[in-house]
Amino acid sequence: MKKMFLSLSTVILTLAFYGCATMEEIPVVEKKPDATDPEPLVKYSTEPNYSPVADRDYRQMTRQKMEDESALNAGAGSLWVMEGQTSYLFAQNKQRRPGDPTRIKIEGAALKQLETKVSTISELLNQLEEQRKQAEFDQKKLDEDKKMDEAKKLRLAEIEKEKDNILTNGLAGNNATAEGIQKLAEENVNKRMPAAIPDPKLKKEEKVVSANLKKEEKPDLKDVEFIASRIVEKTPEGMYKISGQQMMMIQKRPYKVIATGMVRPEDFDDQSISSGKIFEPQYDIIHIKKTEKQ
Repeated sequence: MKKMFLSLSTVILTLAFYGCATMEEIPVVEKKPDATDPEPLVKYSTEPNYSPVADRDYRQMTRQKMEDESALNAGAGSLWVMEGQTSYLFAQNKQRRPGDPTRIKIEGAALKQLETKVSTISELLNQLEEQRKQAEFDQKKLDEDKKMDEAKKLRLAEIEKEKDNILTNGLAGNNATAEGIQKLAEENVNKRMPAAIPDPKLKKEEKVVSANLKKEEKPDLKDVEFIASRIVEKTPEGMYKISGQQMMMIQKRPYKVIATGMVRPEDFDDQSISSGKIFEPQYDIIHIKKTEKQ
């Protein structure tokens, strides 16, 4: 009887514990919240802080066109590119420093400006050459006139001596008049000392002094098609100031073209920069003196 009571108690306790465990697993059903009214749609016309989306200009793209517009090169997309820049990852570093090289391609208005200056210099050189030749001709003519005056004086002195000789020795014969003696004296002197004749070369030189000048031709600016330049400084506005120089010859004389200007960072290129993209350009042509060459 006692054993039977213990077994029954064990069964009752087991059922009680099992019932408590199942009660914990029963989910609690909550009441559904009441549905709220939907929020009104925001319109661009009623909300000034919203701006309409810009229209996209989608165009057909080819691989070649994409490469041209992207300005891709051998180092594009490289993790490490060392070309005067700091190393970069995945993005091209366009920051430049003073001393970075480039070239200015002379074209358009800059080319016409240089052509005008070279033509002006050539014209001045021609004028100087004309003045030099005229000075040489004037000096030659002065020397020739002086030489002829001395020859005339010497000849007159010889004629007077010959006249005295004729009168002293009675060489005039029957023609002893003053006119006859003068004529005989001149003939005798001419045999020993012919009269001085002006140099015919002087007359020819006088005619060709201005004709020997070089005709004005269109200046050849092949030597300054590209001007090697460098970044001088970066302005507070973010632009680069560049400066460069290039040698050239004008009528076999050495000259130097000096170019300066301002370039925007997006227009800067390591290969060359068109002169049309340079702000406040200045092109000067100066003569190189011998002391500077030495």
